[in-house]
Amino acid sequence: MGSLKSELAQSLCSAGSSTIGAAAAYQGTTGFDGKLDIADVIAGHYHLFGTTTTRAGMIVWSMPVEIGPTKKTLILDTENAFAAH
Repeated sequence: MGSLKSELAQSLCSAGSSTIGAAAAYQGTTGFDGKLDIADVIAGHYHLFGTTTTRAGMIVWSMPVEIGPTKKTLILDTENAFAAH
């Protein structure tokens, strides 16, 4: 059952990322260290969408983000996730 749940989560994450990715202003994939750096982001209002899968399911982040003229660091974890299953 765990494998089926993980496969479903992977499929949902992939479908969501593909659909949203087509309209994304910026996108990227984290490295092995779990970090992603997106340089030269133009100041403005954005909506961050991110997904990841775990052995137990999936985590989804979906939140508004305002980028100003200075460097901004966002930490995504289960505390600010939209959904975690």
